[in-house]
Amino acid sequence: MKNTISILLVTLLMSATVLAQDWSKTRILVQPGQSAGAFKLGEPVPSNADDLYGKANFYTDPDPGVNGKDSGSVVYGRALGLQLRQGMLVKLNDGVNDRNVYSIYVRRVRAYTSQGAYFGMTLQKVAKLYPNATKGKDALTGSPTLTIPGLVFVFENQHLAEMVVVPK
Repeated sequence: MKNTISILLVTLLMSATVLAQDWSKTRILVQPGQSAGAFKLGEPVPSNADDLYGKANFYTDPDPGVNGKDSGSVVYGRALGLQLRQGMLVKLNDGVNDRNVYSIYVRRVRAYTSQGAYFGMTLQKVAKLYPNATKGKDALTGSPTLTIPGLVFVFENQHLAEMVVVPK
């Protein structure tokens, strides 16, 4: 009996590991005003998103029409309530189509920009890569931000923690 329970437990643990996304092996190119990985602004969530990033753990339907802009959400990764901890949060309804991607939040994964910014990089180093970036503060957390057209860099303890792809 003990052996059967042990085998079942090991099988369940292995299954959970296979189903969970291993973000340490996934590299995501973040392009300002355009995309993050397979997600592209102004297009529906790709049909192979679950294959690439694991099964979405959270989904809310977008409100229809222009008034529902930025109202739906899909989370690939870990979230605590409405706060993304690791992975990608894809916001839906771009005002043209309810299912189109409006913005993409990327947090604590192996993501980078073509200019060389990556998570963990200091605010000063990101500012050198993007000298025309506008400094600001996150409206919810008060964390420092740098903004360029189509992309917001969010810092925690002076290190890059989140990138948000937005329309230009």
